[in-house]
Amino acid sequence: MSVPAIVAALQDWSVLRLFLAANLVCCVAAGPVLLGLISFRQRALVSGPGAAAGLLAGVAGVLGYAASAGGDDGLGAGLSFIIFDCGCYQPFLVAIAASSGVAVIV
Repeated sequence: MSVPAIVAALQDWSVLRLFLAANLVCCVAAGPVLLGLISFRQRALVSGPGAAAGLLAGVAGVLGYAASAGGDDGLGAGLSFIIFDCGCYQPFLVAIAASSGVAVIV
């Protein structure tokens, strides 16, 4: 169970950067989970498949943003940039908007 923690420790990442990566994952899941709690006339606003599709859309939105941020260097460089170097809020907005929007539509 502690293998990911050991691998992350061996990479010598700062605690703040690990927190930002975990926060980005939580932003992907927050929209569908919170919208699933809202119900109108005993019918939930977001169903189970809608929440799953929203999570996938949030991940796809963040990966698309990373690919555009990476430019010619590719997706890996873009992910490294938005998680470790960017210090900006746009990936978090993309994650929340994509996951919430798709969860409500589906």
